[in-house]
Amino acid sequence: MVKIKVNLRKVIAVAICLAGSLTMFAQDIIILKNGNEIQSVVQEVGTEEVKYKRFDNQNGPNYTLKKSEIFMIRYENGSKDVFNETNSTSTEKQQPTTITPIQPNLSYRNGVWQNNAKIKPDQVREIMNENSEALRYYNNGRSLYIVGQVIAYPCSFLLGWELGKLIVGNENNMVLLGIGVAGTAAGLIMAYSGENKIKTSVRLYNSKANNAVSYQINFGFTQTGVGLCIGFK
Repeated sequence: MVKIKVNLRKVIAVAICLAGSLTMFAQDIIILKNGNEIQSVVQEVGTEEVKYKRFDNQNGPNYTLKKSEIFMIRYENGSKDVFNETNSTSTEKQQPTTITPIQPNLSYRNGVWQNNAKIKPDQVREIMNENSEALRYYNNGRSLYIVGQVIAYPCSFLLGWELGKLIVGNENNMVLLGIGVAGTAAGLIMAYSGENKIKTSVRLYNSKANNAVSYQINFGFTQTGVGLCIGFK
């Protein structure tokens, strides 16, 4: 009888954990261009703003964000909305317009940047998703960079420790000293190679983005009547 009670408690505990996990994923994630993420329940996506409630206070007030501040919304059902800034200065009356998205340029400065904001690895992969070659270089470079750091940091500590003992006149372990030298060198080389691959992925992505062609179809009234205008960029 005691054994049955213990098992029942375990079943209840597992059920509670599963329920908590389901609740945790039943939320919308708003990812800002500065890299911050907001757990939310999106109420409305307007032309200029997005209205939402905080996930941890769904009975609370509505909050508003400008779409220009948002990089992407990942909805609880797995779908996504990615926001790109588009500017229009036309004074014509326009019918529904078809525009091919212009990919924003990326840059590398101790990390990947977009629109003067450093972005996270998951955001980089999301942006490069349609450029398989750039994405492959980025993933390889990122893995190589991380492995290099994992090797270099502890080995450099070991090298410094053994050199310190040598400087103060204590007996040092030449095997550990050799491991420290070799590991530090190998780790730095791997990290440097990985960083170069990431830079290459950014160049590949930008080269394709700069060759992209966009077009816009405008239909409206002109001084001589009704006109149709197709513009290319």
